Amino acid sequence: MPVVNELIRSEADGAISFGNYKLDTKSKLPDFEHCGDTYKVKTFNEITKLEKNGSFVYESVPGTAVNDFKATDTSVSFMVEGDEDAQIKMQEQWLLIWVVSLFFQLNLMVRSLLKWILRRLDYN
Repeated sequence: MPVVNELIRSEADGAISFGNYKLDTKSKLPDFEHCGDTYKVKTFNEITKLEKNGSFVYESVPGTAVNDFKATDTSVSFMVEGDEDAQIKMQEQWLLIWVVSLFFQLNLMVRSLLKWILRRLDYN
């Protein structure tokens, strides 16, 4: 799951993807239009933050890449990637459940395992 080089983008299924934790300096993109809403993203290796119509939606410390973010009045779903564990805060109407943390941890574990396997096979 790659970082979002353009900082934020619309996906074909109506979702958005945003964030680039590989950046060393803070970058932001205001006034991104998507499905009738205006988004603003700020992102770099220390933080990723998303606002929708001027209201807080998502924040991670350190920065992350968020892919396939979909939110309704009753649910939210997304995939997140980062270089290390991240604290994620979201808009109050959405309750984060342990599955988000679990998938984040599994992603890190799988990446670490693959790196270890490649080192053992000497494919660096």
